[in-house]
Amino acid sequence: MADKNTVTEKPDEISIEEKDSMLTIFNNLPEDTFVTIPPDNIVYIGVSGLFIEQLTSVQNFITSLIPEADFEKLYIDMGNDFKNKDDESWTPPERFHMIMKELLYEIAFQGSKQKQDRIYDRNKVGEYMAKLDKGEEVKDKGIDPLTLDELIKRKTSNED
Repeated sequence: MADKNTVTEKPDEISIEEKDSMLTIFNNLPEDTFVTIPPDNIVYIGVSGLFIEQLTSVQNFITSLIPEADFEKLYIDMGNDFKNKDDESWTPPERFHMIMKELLYEIAFQGSKQKQDRIYDRNKVGEYMAKLDKGEEVKDKGIDPLTLDELIKRKTSNED
């Protein structure tokens, strides 16, 4: 029997309709939540949640190297999926961000299709990350995914 971390088959293609449906679900979550793949879960394409965290770290590092004057333009271009860019004008950070964005989207879609993603409390995760950034010792991560009941409570309280 193959190890759970070994990819043995090509993942299913995800149709545009499936992606649109997933995006609708993601976009309708309460604002104080977000979807991600937990570090120990494996997406069928062989990319773990930990690897995704590492890619995000690299993305954040590269972003920190962008001059402040260029930062806003980069994010506006990213928001427009770089549609107005011609092949000659791409900067290395822009190219990197576009590649990372596409990779992370594909991982997110595959993770969702394979039911490997979870919904988390944005504030709790932010507090945990802030403690780590300060070098504080954190015994209990306190960042378990939300249960279905917790998500339903948030959704209904936000609709009131």
